[in-house]
Amino acid sequence: MKKLLQISLMSLVFVLLLVACNDDQETEPAEDTQTGDEQAQDQTENPNSIDISDEELVDEEQVVVTVNGEEVLGSYYNMMYSQTKTILTQYGQDTTDLDMLKERTLDAIVQQELIAQEADEIGVEVSDEEVQNQLEQTKSNFETDEEYQNALEELDMTEEGLKQQIVYEIKREQFIEQEIPEAEISDEEIQAYYDEVASQNENEEFPALEDVEAQIREQLAMEEQQSQLNEIVQQLEEESEIEKTI
Repeated sequence: MKKLLQISLMSLVFVLLLVACNDDQETEPAEDTQTGDEQAQDQTENPNSIDISDEELVDEEQVVVTVNGEEVLGSYYNMMYSQTKTILTQYGQDTTDLDMLKERTLDAIVQQELIAQEADEIGVEVSDEEVQNQLEQTKSNFETDEEYQNALEELDMTEEGLKQQIVYEIKREQFIEQEIPEAEISDEEIQAYYDEVASQNENEEFPALEDVEAQIREQLAMEEQQSQLNEIVQQLEEESEIEKTI
């Protein structure tokens, strides 16, 4: 189960490292053989370049959504919006539909809040030490503190905001651990998954089943637990009072 926690928290590190990498690309000196127009075109065509306009963000003190009486402010929305757009851009998704981005961000916030509330209900607690340890692990992925701070700034995130995200991820995984039984994956399921992936890579050298069996079992178990979590969240959404105000 600790592996699940590490994977979820790695999504935070991934986004931070992504924007840090983009910053490095943007500040690299151009080759002398490139004209100004070519340099501008390279920046325009860079699929990882994240541009967020003022109109996409909201006032930090504005209430963006209320979930069972708990208000979520614009400061958190802006941070989540930046993360959402960064991830979608990285995976080649269309981010020109700003209404879609807003709704996806609000939906993610609502789901996080519902899971956090349920975790609180069953007595999940997150210590300052746990948060600080994970924060230090996250920062260790950067060569310098300046890179780390720049990555936070690019995502409209403060260190306190990052800590909020870490608290949520820990609550989420502890909730899963207590409320969702660990999935049992059969050998037949592993074989079927292996055969499907292998058939898609017929022209490439593919590892033997025994070499990847453990990874496949873990992957399928995580997918099953995530599916059960999604069902819980859907039920919570139907039972909860949710008011979006932007």
